Amino acid sequence: MAIHVLKGTGAPSSTPTKFGQHYVDEQNGVSYISTGTDSSADWKVQIASDDSRLTDSRTCNNTFDDAATSRGNLGVYSTSEVDNKVVGLYDHKGAYDADTNSPDLDTSPSGIKKADAYTVSVAGTFFTEAVEVGDVLISDQDDPTTLAHWTRVNKNISFGTSAGTACEGNDSRLHTHANKATLDNITAAYTSEEASKLSGIAAGAEVNPDLISQAEAEAGTATDERIWSAERVSQAIAAKGGKANVWDHSYGTTAGDFIEVSPTEIYTKLDTFVFSGSANCGTPTKIYGLLSSSSGSLLTYQWRVYDKTNSLVIAEGTTVDLWNTSLTLHDFGTVSNIPAGVSEFELQVKEVPSSAGKARCHSLVAY
Repeated sequence: MAIHVLKGTGAPSSTPTKFGQHYVDEQNGVSYISTGTDSSADWKVQIASDDSRLTDSRTCNNTFDDAATSRGNLGVYSTSEVDNKVVGLYDHKGAYDADTNSPDLDTSPSGIKKADAYTVSVAGTFFTEAVEVGDVLISDQDDPTTLAHWTRVNKNISFGTSAGTACEGNDSRLHTHANKATLDNITAAYTSEEASKLSGIAAGAEVNPDLISQAEAEAGTATDERIWSAERVSQAIAAKGGKANVWDHSYGTTAGDFIEVSPTEIYTKLDTFVFSGSANCGTPTKIYGLLSSSSGSLLTYQWRVYDKTNSLVIAEGTTVDLWNTSLTLHDFGTVSNIPAGVSEFELQVKEVPSSAGKARCHSLVAY
């Protein structure tokens, strides 16, 4: 059987044969214990109970704000010194019955310190405020006496459908409202077309600029952005001596666009358009038409612009010979009877004298 306790003179030099073996240096009164079986270095000195390293009777010469950096300034702190440093840290004291005020927190509280905390175990009234099970009450100062001296942390939120209650995440009130479609559109991702439009808006562009006034339009000196109506454009052109009453009607180019003209002295309507009135866009002094015929032979026509609303002739040109091999620019002659207000105009044509044919106006321009 192996010997568990060994002894000798001086420090052990042999290798321990077991873990936890003891060796006593009889010469120096030092005991060793083995921590391994690899070499003599596995013998470790055991500290005696009277070892001076276990006691320190020196006076404490440092403070909490003067951190210990060596064994030389270690010492003993009093309980009061430690308490003064940890006061104000969260200290959960346990349950609070708000129905019976137990322990007493709001009537004649005693010994309550800053950061003392209590969890409500029974619902009731804390000072003047209702508290529910699970709410946490934390004192903000020593010896609190009013509700303002406490922080209340609500565990339970009052959900409901009446005023003063919170909506749960699936509450229908969050999802059904008059502007839901608008809000959905606002939060939806932009399409590539929408993004392209937005990227084309100049920085600093005004969303809804004001309509330009007549005075500004006629003066022609304003530099800030404005909205222009057709009326304001006409007024601006007229004010500068131009003619704003230009109409420009272009017609088709196929044979089907020709109108059959009866071999009579009666005008046939070719087109109808609206004239906005001289009060809005000035008075034209010239009317021209780009004309042709579908006939292979030369035919004679007469054209006019007629105010259907007021039953007045606006312009009636002299006869013009047309055929299908060329276009003819025709002057409609003297312009008169221009109405001040909006009127419906007709472009009319008749054949002279008596052979049937088809006529066509490619474009009609007035200025």
